[in-house]
Amino acid sequence: MAKKILNALLLILYGALLYELYQLASLGGVRKRLEQLLLTLVAFIVVFILKWIFKAHKHSSANSKKWITGYLVLTLFFGGLIGYTAIPYNGWLSWKLMELRDQKHIPFTKRNLFVDGLDGFFDAIQQTVELPQTLYLTDEFHLQLQADGTITKVEGYLYGKTKTGKIQTYLLDYDVNKSEKITVWINGVANTDFDASHQFSPLFELLRRADIPTMVSKLQAAYDAQTFGLVFAGKRQFVTDEGLFDVSHTNTLEKLQAGGAIEGFEVSLYMIEHQDIPPIRWILNPTYLPQDTFSQQSQEETIQHAQNQDAWVSDPQDGGMYTFVSGQQTIGYRLRVVDAAAGSRFYALDQTNDGGATWHTTNENPFSGEAGVAQGIAFYTTDLGFIGIAGASGTHSQIYRTTDGGKTFQPVILPMDQVKV
Repeated sequence: MAKKILNALLLILYGALLYELYQLASLGGVRKRLEQLLLTLVAFIVVFILKWIFKAHKHSSANSKKWITGYLVLTLFFGGLIGYTAIPYNGWLSWKLMELRDQKHIPFTKRNLFVDGLDGFFDAIQQTVELPQTLYLTDEFHLQLQADGTITKVEGYLYGKTKTGKIQTYLLDYDVNKSEKITVWINGVANTDFDASHQFSPLFELLRRADIPTMVSKLQAAYDAQTFGLVFAGKRQFVTDEGLFDVSHTNTLEKLQAGGAIEGFEVSLYMIEHQDIPPIRWILNPTYLPQDTFSQQSQEETIQHAQNQDAWVSDPQDGGMYTFVSGQQTIGYRLRVVDAAAGSRFYALDQTNDGGATWHTTNENPFSGEAGVAQGIAFYTTDLGFIGIAGASGTHSQIYRTTDGGKTFQPVILPMDQVKV
């Protein structure tokens, strides 16, 4: 009788032990589950020793196959569950395995930007992780430093092609307040379009040419700033030369007096303690875009953005609005600014049937003569759409509805709710 009880108890404890291991693999929480796991393990060992003592006194069971079958079933069942948690994104165990495979912790010693440049940071990474010759940005690259040039924080997400042709990502993280080492995550997911305007290498040239130590010293003296930040987002456009320095020493910035924009790879320096003060910017090999070219380019980018959005997109040049019919990229509408005065605008409604290549006016006065600032435009079919406008002072607003593709609009009257005080 005692043998059967011990066998049953041992099997139950074995199942409980596997269950705790599964919970750990699925949900994590080592500290929380460690005590329960150890207690179950100790109980299992104690019962196993007692069972062994009974066996040593010739009290072993002759019918042990059913117990072996029980252990086998439990092992296969919980083994399958634990194995499932090792599949990416299916449990805590999968994240720990990905950390072991994809996360690298790299010592960082050459930490002075003024002395070692950015090369010191990437040379350290290169000792552990092989980096492609050409890297690209997925988003902005951020770096923080002290007034003496000591790097204190770095954040960036880069990608490129390795020597074998594999597209590899590199999520970079360094924070001296958390660790003395650089953390690099590889094998991530990113939009790898290899856009030349997002190349990362121009940042090295910018930092070599820009006299950042002198500028940091001036800002420290003027504002008592102690911590500074650098931001690099690849190639950018500017319509003013305020706070902008051309490290290539051309006369391109002077052309902005005639309007238009300049374009080039740019890095910004700002003060962490005084982020309300505009940053200092350095631009590399800027090119000039005449006003007509700049306006056309800006409109094309706005149209492309609107085609990929479920909501309307504002034109950064004049405040017009673009939208495309839900589920389509060819038929679209825009509220085009035709006149402006005293903070208010007058609009016309245009339509395109070829993805924005050409436009024709559908309604010259969609807001029935009302001036203000457009608040939105949406078309759910080629017939049904809504537009909104608010007064420049913000004291009133109105939504209009069309059922004939914008040829006519009617105001939407919303019911008024009364609240008892």
